[in-house]
Amino acid sequence: MSRPGAAPRGGARGVLQGYNLRLYIVGQSLSNIGTFFQIVAQALLVLKLTGRASSLGESIALQSLPMLLLGPWAGTILDRVNLRRLLVVISLLAAVEAAALGALTEAHLVTLRWVLLLSFGLGLIQPFNRPASQALLSELVPRERIAGAVGVASSVQAMGRLGGPALGAVIYAWRGPATCFFCNAASYLVVVVALLLMRRSEMVPRARSKRENAALRDGLRYLRAQPLLSDVLTVNVLIGLTVFNFQTVFPAMIRFVFRTGSVSLGITMSIEASAAVTGGILLARYLRQPTRRALGIVCILITVVFVWSTLAPSIAVFYAAMVPFGFVMVGYTSISQTLIQQHTQPEYLGRTVSLLSLGQMGTTPMGAIFTGWLTDAVSARASMGLGAVGAALSALYLLTRSAKQTALHAPAPLTDQLSTT
Repeated sequence: MSRPGAAPRGGARGVLQGYNLRLYIVGQSLSNIGTFFQIVAQALLVLKLTGRASSLGESIALQSLPMLLLGPWAGTILDRVNLRRLLVVISLLAAVEAAALGALTEAHLVTLRWVLLLSFGLGLIQPFNRPASQALLSELVPRERIAGAVGVASSVQAMGRLGGPALGAVIYAWRGPATCFFCNAASYLVVVVALLLMRRSEMVPRARSKRENAALRDGLRYLRAQPLLSDVLTVNVLIGLTVFNFQTVFPAMIRFVFRTGSVSLGITMSIEASAAVTGGILLARYLRQPTRRALGIVCILITVVFVWSTLAPSIAVFYAAMVPFGFVMVGYTSISQTLIQQHTQPEYLGRTVSLLSLGQMGTTPMGAIFTGWLTDAVSARASMGLGAVGAALSALYLLTRSAKQTALHAPAPLTDQLSTT
């Protein structure tokens, strides 16, 4: 017999018995792969147009800037609207952006200005797209099964990292950048079809915020009264600044420390992504009711893996570190998102998930700038070590807060109870 309130056994397979969630996973899988097609093609196109890495940085910064500026307020809209309909509109707009870039490229009319403009346009969509996709999970499965759904969704993201860049590079070499952009546009249309085919009768009802309490300040007031949620979001900012920059640090380690090239980088990313896929599947099977303490333990493991990677004496040892690296990173993402999903009142979920996405995506560009400066000024190992410091501080904070909350809710000693009677 299962414990009351526990999610049913069966792991990822059991979670995917839901028709709507299966459609969601199919759409997100293809969309993630298509997104990496565009990332690879756009990066190579910018370098071809300008020959300057700084121009590539500008396009990435323009695409990331709206998340930093609009992320906190996007949640106020998510808490008031139908998420499925919003995602249909968002996906159509993203498809138009990708198709426009493909058409300009195919017609040989594309310039850096067009790339920057369309990158900024796509960036305006992202503050709504990522949080809405995460929040929609709460309408696809009951709350007691949300941990398994988050684990499956994390595996889907890792699968995109595993196959998307390599396949995108092959298509770029075969058919050029325009085909990559058109494939991304088509992947967004698949998302639209999946969303429209969902059965409304099987959706889990979600309470929406009323106009009078849908403001950002109301959401912040709610979070201040929820210590667990506040702790998760606080740590998430620090992790975003120091840990999630591994996609910037890995190339620096490969190039400047181990003196190897793109093949080694591809092996590194493939090992990490493969481990993340496996980790996500295991979490979908076994993760049920995570705690603040569990997140703190994961941060300790991240610290250990970053120290291992920082001190790796050879590329082989660095490769070996990528196996636990993939596990702990998907573990952190899954546990933090599950804590948010399980402990947030439905009418505040959009704002809370938006702040979570802001910590994971909006702060990373700022961390990348500092990481690049630290690599130039000191070394790539110092930048890698920065992640270990950030994870260690996060673990210390979470475990201290966990002990404090446990002490506050512990029953009084018998002598104290007798003295008050």
